[in-house]
Amino acid sequence: MAASPAAAQTVVTSPGAEEVDVTIYRAPNREPDEPFELEWLDGYALISETRRISIPAGESEIRFEGVAGGIIPQSAIVRGFPDEIVERNQDAYLLAPESLLDRSLGRRVHLRRTSRATGEVREHDAVIRSGADGAVVLETSEGFEALRCTGLAETLVYDQVPPGLSARPTLSVRARSSQAATATVTLSYLASGFDWQANYIATLAEDGKSFHLFAWLTLANGDQTSFRDADTQAVAGRLNREEVDVDWPAARPLELRCWPQGRTSDIGQTVIASEEVRLAGTVRTEDLINELPQSFADEENIIVTGTTIARQEDLGDLKLYRIPEPVTVAANSQKQVAFLERSGVRVDMVYRQELDVSYSVDLNEIERVLVTRNRDVEGLGIPLPAGGVQLFAHAGGRPILIGEGMIDDRAVGEDVEIVVGEASALTAEVEEVDFGGEWEEYELTVPNATPAPLR
Repeated sequence: MAASPAAAQTVVTSPGAEEVDVTIYRAPNREPDEPFELEWLDGYALISETRRISIPAGESEIRFEGVAGGIIPQSAIVRGFPDEIVERNQDAYLLAPESLLDRSLGRRVHLRRTSRATGEVREHDAVIRSGADGAVVLETSEGFEALRCTGLAETLVYDQVPPGLSARPTLSVRARSSQAATATVTLSYLASGFDWQANYIATLAEDGKSFHLFAWLTLANGDQTSFRDADTQAVAGRLNREEVDVDWPAARPLELRCWPQGRTSDIGQTVIASEEVRLAGTVRTEDLINELPQSFADEENIIVTGTTIARQEDLGDLKLYRIPEPVTVAANSQKQVAFLERSGVRVDMVYRQELDVSYSVDLNEIERVLVTRNRDVEGLGIPLPAGGVQLFAHAGGRPILIGEGMIDDRAVGEDVEIVVGEASALTAEVEEVDFGGEWEEYELTVPNATPAPLR
């Protein structure tokens, strides 16, 4: 028998990557001491995934499930297909209450009603006749009605997920192959919603002339996708990268508008917050009802990997910090990896104040500044990426926090100045001595409340 020319296009789904590589770039405009906001990370990542895919002969749709939700589709590069790729698409229809209902338009569902007075549960067959934009109209054996406008507690039960919906972000390509083959395919793309920074811990020696310096490499993933056992690295330096507008796929809530039920104090609350959407037999969707993923509402957790030391590598004018063993870059979380440790770093504590009496004799605060130079002779001599600094000293055998500051990117050979707080043992007073004639004279008095001289 001859094959039908109208045969349906084959759909092949790749559920996840066998190997993944994640390279994270810093947000260009965030200050080094500014904390992360996982919902609004302005850095990005280059993600490279290796997948083993069975490709049929002819034309087929290949679906890459589990890509980053913040994928920039126009940056995607796919290698390894035996012939050609016809097109690629970012599938924006994620499994959510609204998209589930919209994709079930004209389909039969089950309408479950619960009496608020007696608790009696009744179930009816219904056909969805309108989408989720404002009101959902159902057709039952009793006629047409709007969902949740009867005064009863109502929910819809779906027998299956309609075609085209995915519970995870998906990139699909339409491929054409002259014969069936199993290929190792590499998918690389940029994704928004990532960031990283250095976090330094400096502990002063008792004489105050040196400190022990330790640093964490803190990675942040604000995306909904986790990358398990990933080869991970971070890049320090600024790239000339233009912002790209991306339509992010969103798991949308289902908002129904009807006459309010219950007490007047309930009016104004989001109706959907107390409702449920259930999917029978295949996928649990109870957790999809909230407007934000649950992990966004949780307290930010930081996973610490203390036995791994990141290795520094040159990347042209940039610096790359490679984590030497696979780590999991989990969704909506932070991870810390040790990447620097130096003992006996020579340092001076100086006190600095900007004097400007052109318009006023009011003085700025006196700053405590750690001063050193990024050279081998001072105990450093390594590139220092920007990050926050916490300064500790020992008292009674315990570390005590005595200041906090930040450090900008510092190359080998550059001066390093870290403002760690305001001086409390020094004050300054300025008095006008002679402000007549051609020159104005002022007298600066700086009392020192400590028993030692201060620089």
